Amino acid sequence: MFSLPSPKRLRTRITLIFASIVLIGSMIGWLVTTQLIHQHFTQMVHGQFVQAASVTENMLNLVGQMAMLQSRYLAHDEAVQRALTDRESTQTIKPLLQRLKQQTTADVVILLDGQGRISAHSQFADRRGENLLTWAISRKAMLHAEADVAIIQTQDNRFMLFATAPVLPNPAQKRPAGVVLLGYSLNDTFIQQIRQNTSVELTFVRRRAVMASTLRDRMKLDTVPMHYVHYQAMLNNSERPYAMKLGGSEWFAEARRLSQMDPNMEGSILMTLPASELHKAIAQINKNFLLIFAAFFLLVVLLGGGLSKRLLIPLQKLRKTVEAMHSGQTVDPLAIESKDELGQMAVHLNHLIEEIHQKNRTLSTYSNHLEQLVQERTGELESANRQLLNKEASLLHAQEIAQLGNWSLTLQDQMLTIAPSIRSLLGLSTTPVSLAQFVQSVHPDDRQPLLERLKVPLDLNPAILDHDCRFEVPYGAVRTLHILGEWSRDESGQITTLAGTLQDITARRMMEDELRQAKQQADVANQAKGHFLAIMSHEIRTPMNAVIGMTELLKETELDERQSSFVGKLISAGNNLLDLINNILDLSKIEAGQLHIEMIPMDLHTLAHELCDLLETTAHSKDLNFHCQIDEAVPRWVNSDRGRLRQVLFNLLGNAIKFTEQGEVSLHIMMTQEEPAQIRIEVRDSGIGISADHLGSIFHNFTQADPSISRRYGGTGLGLSISHQLVGYLGGHLDVESVEGQGSIFHFELPYEPVAAPENEQQVKNIKSTTADKKILLVEDSEDNQLLILNYLKDTPHQVALAESGKEALERYAGEPFDLILMDVQMPDMDGLTVTRMIREREQERGIEPVIIVALTALSTREDAQKSLDAGCQMHITKPIRKNRLLETLEEAFLAQESNPDVS
Repeated sequence: MFSLPSPKRLRTRITLIFASIVLIGSMIGWLVTTQLIHQHFTQMVHGQFVQAASVTENMLNLVGQMAMLQSRYLAHDEAVQRALTDRESTQTIKPLLQRLKQQTTADVVILLDGQGRISAHSQFADRRGENLLTWAISRKAMLHAEADVAIIQTQDNRFMLFATAPVLPNPAQKRPAGVVLLGYSLNDTFIQQIRQNTSVELTFVRRRAVMASTLRDRMKLDTVPMHYVHYQAMLNNSERPYAMKLGGSEWFAEARRLSQMDPNMEGSILMTLPASELHKAIAQINKNFLLIFAAFFLLVVLLGGGLSKRLLIPLQKLRKTVEAMHSGQTVDPLAIESKDELGQMAVHLNHLIEEIHQKNRTLSTYSNHLEQLVQERTGELESANRQLLNKEASLLHAQEIAQLGNWSLTLQDQMLTIAPSIRSLLGLSTTPVSLAQFVQSVHPDDRQPLLERLKVPLDLNPAILDHDCRFEVPYGAVRTLHILGEWSRDESGQITTLAGTLQDITARRMMEDELRQAKQQADVANQAKGHFLAIMSHEIRTPMNAVIGMTELLKETELDERQSSFVGKLISAGNNLLDLINNILDLSKIEAGQLHIEMIPMDLHTLAHELCDLLETTAHSKDLNFHCQIDEAVPRWVNSDRGRLRQVLFNLLGNAIKFTEQGEVSLHIMMTQEEPAQIRIEVRDSGIGISADHLGSIFHNFTQADPSISRRYGGTGLGLSISHQLVGYLGGHLDVESVEGQGSIFHFELPYEPVAAPENEQQVKNIKSTTADKKILLVEDSEDNQLLILNYLKDTPHQVALAESGKEALERYAGEPFDLILMDVQMPDMDGLTVTRMIREREQERGIEPVIIVALTALSTREDAQKSLDAGCQMHITKPIRKNRLLETLEEAFLAQESNPDVS
């Protein structure tokens, strides 16, 4: 419960608060004042040291100038010049020295002769003859005839200021006759003269020795490290004095170089002042502080007592009100008795009482509402938990159905946690499971690959484990599991775990094996189908070769109109049957995925004109206008399969002519406008058209727009289907636009890329028999085909010999030379390809030129043609053999042989 302190305790607290404030303020004031006094005193001492150093420097400079003047004066004295020139005796020069010393204030007078040796010494006569050129100022005077001044320590350890002056009796003389040296001692007497102009105690120091001092008690300096003093003087960076102990008392000190006249910087001056004055000032401050603090403390005690009494009664009222509010009692507003701070506090407390009453009412309303919300949220949470449990159960059930379970491997302890369903499948009863126990259940052939996959990869990209593995489960069964996992790192980046799923895929593997076997069986069946179609093609084409060939020969005889009509229908029926066979073979190749497309440069313009020339007669026979238009922008050479493109265009143009009774048929080749540009080919007709209901199925196998069309116009419904798929192989898409009764437009676009014309491009020439007679060997086992080919060639100048088997062909070729061999591929005893290879081997053994061999076969696939070429045939003709095609082939072969005799 809230309560206010008693009056006595309140008075004590207020007094202590004020006393603390006064104490802290006084301490801060004392610290600041002491610091300022110390700083001011230090600056004042530093100023005195600077002044003392300046006085010392000025005094030394004054003595040095006076010494130089006196030395120069003596150097011009005739007695001195005569004494040095004549080298008078010691007895003669001694009175001179006494007189010279009386004329100056110097402590020592020295005369050097022209060799730099002492000629006379005012104090030590026994040093006569000593060489003083070791002094820099002596060498300068003697060698350069220049006066100078310097501070030097003599051999008797005196610190003296010497001035030199060269003695030049003759002004024109360059080398002095001698040198005058005047020495002034820098002793206690000298330093006391400086002390008269400053309050600072001075000490001359040479390296570690005290040379002179103004201190009365020189023993105080024994405790001073003079090498440190000399070091500080050489640094010459004194900006503030430092403290030093002299004789047990504290002094301020600074060290500086003695003078610029000390070239070797061996001398320094130590300036000291006692710190007693500073201590006296600080002691006086402490005394004043104590007096001020005592007065303030007494005043605070009196003020605190009076203030606490004045505040106590109103505060007691406030306390009782606050205690009542704290206990939850209904509190009346306080009476306002003053307008001071306590009165303002009472006003604010009254406002607070009113706000508390209002908030209590609001809180009660919110509490009821909150209780209702909590009940609602609790119900929703329970419902969500039930749904979550149901979903979790559903997930577990789904995993059980899919035979799927979670797993994780901890790398540190090599322990695995596996879902119960998978664990029971593998016969593992404990959890977690050690990695060694888990691997032990793996099929022996799969253990090492699994261990290799479980190694931590150096590069975790990708960080996925995807592996199938066989497991030996209880009861001797083997199950295949798909192991999927992902490596993960902890916060420090270390790889710690591998987690993922395990799925029993045994049934799927068995299904895959069954599908694989089914596919193999389908492949075998497909091969059998292809072999059957090849055989059927051969068996049909062989008699068709005789039927069509004999019919064409019959047409060349003299026939009446009725007979000619019968022969024409027979030829048409034979051609339709041949087209049906070709379409069935093409459809079989497409369905088996074995259709070969050879994309090579081809002359698109020539192909279009050849087709138009070929079909134009048929169109004119039906009184149809036939147009062939190739835009100028269309390139001549394109990259495509010429044979397949010709097959598509021939089919589309043939259909257009067949299904058009009047009007026109046209072929239009153009370039598209969009990028990248493509070649667009359109075949238009004004024929019967296609109804909208049949447009979607027009390209299906064995499908025509209407069953009556087949009865009326014929056909199997394979042409458009094959053309549609061939255009897809060529990189385009065949489409149709048609209105029933108005005509149709079949169109497709082919990709275009610039292609250069082949180097061996040859212009199309009319085939004419210009070659001389040749010897030809016909190898054919069928009597019908023998008769047909011999009749084809009877009007030519060539000599034709016949061989009815492969063995007979080898004997005939070995007995006599031939220019060309027409080789039937399918023969009972020895096939034509074997005969061809044996002929080529004999030619190579004997070194003779190879004979031209043209293969004759009822097998029309590209693979069959390639087999013929690989066996050694130069050309390939597919049955049924047309007369024009045979003659053209012979002419091309002979022309190629004449232009290139080495052709093989």
